[in-house]
Amino acid sequence: MFELSLAIHKPNTSARFIKLASEVVMQNLPPDSQKHIQHEPTKRDRAMSTFTETIEIDAPVAKVWATLADIGSIADWNPGLVGSQATNNSIGLGATRVCDIDGKHNLDEEVVQFEPERAITFRITRSTLPFRSADIRFTLKAKGERAVVSVSPDYALKFGFVGRLLDRAIVLPAYRRGMRGLLTGLKESTEAFKKL
Repeated sequence: MFELSLAIHKPNTSARFIKLASEVVMQNLPPDSQKHIQHEPTKRDRAMSTFTETIEIDAPVAKVWATLADIGSIADWNPGLVGSQATNNSIGLGATRVCDIDGKHNLDEEVVQFEPERAITFRITRSTLPFRSADIRFTLKAKGERAVVSVSPDYALKFGFVGRLLDRAIVLPAYRRGMRGLLTGLKESTEAFKKL
């Protein structure tokens, strides 16, 4: 538990903290409870969590879209990642990438929605984090010469009821901080590029 409390205070540790928290929860459950948690999920287990974070960027929508649509380069501007790369030659629907969170944890994503200069949605198809499912939707709107960008994750955790408790207490706040950091990185990167 001491290791868990330390992780809260370190920057860019949202993913590590989520993983560690889920491991602590599972280790402290009786063996019978752990078996029950790993059952086939019911509709209640699949209850989704969602939230939206929004930022205004001093750059045209086309410039912000170009950054988002270059899916292999997300680690260049997302402070929550240490590496990323496209994993197929596709552009748009069906394009895939792998994101390295910290050298130990990673996830694969696929583009499942692609509306140029309007919206792009990534689906996590594999992850070392305790997600049962997750879609991350970006939407863009013009505001004069500026862009308003929103990110809306829609996700469910593993572990059924325990996962939902874990989400409310730990994952949701950490995930929100991670998405704010992602949007701030997108803003700083796009605006810096605009000034060149």
